[in-house]
Amino acid sequence: MSGIMLAVQQVTQGLAFAILSSVHPVFGLYGSLFPAIIYAIFGMGRHVATGTFALTSLISANAVERLVPLSSQNFTTQSNTSTLGLSDFELQRIGVAAAVSFLGGVIQVAMFALQLGSATFLLTEPVISAMTTGAATHVVTSQVKYLLGMKMPYISGPLGFFYVSFPYVF
Repeated sequence: MSGIMLAVQQVTQGLAFAILSSVHPVFGLYGSLFPAIIYAIFGMGRHVATGTFALTSLISANAVERLVPLSSQNFTTQSNTSTLGLSDFELQRIGVAAAVSFLGGVIQVAMFALQLGSATFLLTEPVISAMTTGAATHVVTSQVKYLLGMKMPYISGPLGFFYVSFPYVF
């Protein structure tokens, strides 16, 4: 029963987080399948969340959209890419997302090798709560443009959200 529930949850989340990552939705299914299989083999805890997360999907999308923007897609010619029926544009985006994921894995392995997990006792409960609230706020505010159907320019830096939203409020 738990396997069926995990499959239902991972399929829907995989599709949604792939779209959130700016890649083809089928790669969200691939990305949500392997963590569950690896955890079934090596995992020991019952309360561990596996798979993709909204914040990591948004961070990946940031890199994908910066390195392979929509303006680089050639709308005049059709690409005859035979790999899974995807265009060269989609394959470039998937390559960038895979590179970001691989780099994240390398950083996690390095943190494990240096035993940096023991430093988590330095983080107090208010710090963890603030990071969780900040992550949730980031996910919600990044999706407002899709919810309202607005074209918003990309502005990075401190208080970038307020620079973008100020013209729409007043």
